[in-house]
Amino acid sequence: CQNVKKCPIVAEAVKKGIEPDICGLRQSQLVCCSKAQRKPTNSKKPLLMKDEATSSKKKHVIKKRAAPGEKSRQMCAKYSESVYSYEEPQILLPGATKVKRDNCGIRETPLIVGGEVARPKEFPHMALIGHSEKDDENALIHWQCGGSLISERWIVSAAHCTATRSGLAKWATLGDLKVLSDEDEEFTDPVTVRIVKRINHPDYQPGRGYNDISLYKLERDIQFNAFIRPICLNTETNQYDGKAIASGWGHTKWRGTSSQDLLRVVLNLYDSRECDNLFKKAQKPGLLAKTPQGISMQSMVCAWERGKDTCQGDSGGPLQKRLEEPYCMYSILGITSFGEECAKDLPGVYTRISHFVPWIESIVWP
Repeated sequence: CQNVKKCPIVAEAVKKGIEPDICGLRQSQLVCCSKAQRKPTNSKKPLLMKDEATSSKKKHVIKKRAAPGEKSRQMCAKYSESVYSYEEPQILLPGATKVKRDNCGIRETPLIVGGEVARPKEFPHMALIGHSEKDDENALIHWQCGGSLISERWIVSAAHCTATRSGLAKWATLGDLKVLSDEDEEFTDPVTVRIVKRINHPDYQPGRGYNDISLYKLERDIQFNAFIRPICLNTETNQYDGKAIASGWGHTKWRGTSSQDLLRVVLNLYDSRECDNLFKKAQKPGLLAKTPQGISMQSMVCAWERGKDTCQGDSGGPLQKRLEEPYCMYSILGITSFGEECAKDLPGVYTRISHFVPWIESIVWP
């Protein structure tokens, strides 16, 4: 038993309204105070009474939300594992393990007007988007846009591709090189899947070039293989420079017919300010109508190479760069949005992916 003034922990408890155990009276009230309680402490950490300690254990732990782009980078690393396949060895021996096969088809030196035909496995994320007025899979399908596989169930494309004169975006073909042809069957393994949900960015306005991005949900999860694998989302918000590759099944010349082959073209990336100045000097009514506030540095990226460009039919397809890490993966910088004819005197404009990563993650990986 001690005087309450000589037992700091009890004195503190009394201040908080907690009644101590009384064990006697002398000139003043005596309270129960153990030796451990009488020991002075230099620690700044507050001491907990039994009731306080018990209640603290019951508190819910608040899960820290991932920073924008963190989930995209995690999934990029995960999807890169599908570059490899594991096969049974040709000679079966007791205890033999499966053989690891590298299925990378990306060119080591990257060099669609002025474009080259893509190689098998070179762009395993490429999707061909089909439009139809009917849900019947035997109905006429117009393959008018491109897209990029970004997960087992989702494709990213341009919002202006969602609804066309031929109907809604209802089908996606993955793992293909030639449109409406069986000639490439030896080198591809295509699958066609129904699109069951289309989500345009909420700020997209038809006829304008801003926020031209859409997500298409597939009817089922896609099984990855040597010919089908997602592309990584670029999460860097700084201005781009250097070169990038555009790919698609677009027209090979202005007002020409679409290419049956998947094409690739290497383009120079332009600073957004320079791109904006070029568009303003050109005074093209159609382009000015699409960008009344000019080229957006935050949400657009420009790319161009004289004599080379993306064209009609390439809409929704990717502007991409090969990553150093993870191995054999592309990063999508932009989505083909609009331009002035094909390979003319102005850059093509692409929707900048990094600006929309938080929106994409909230839907694809909620």
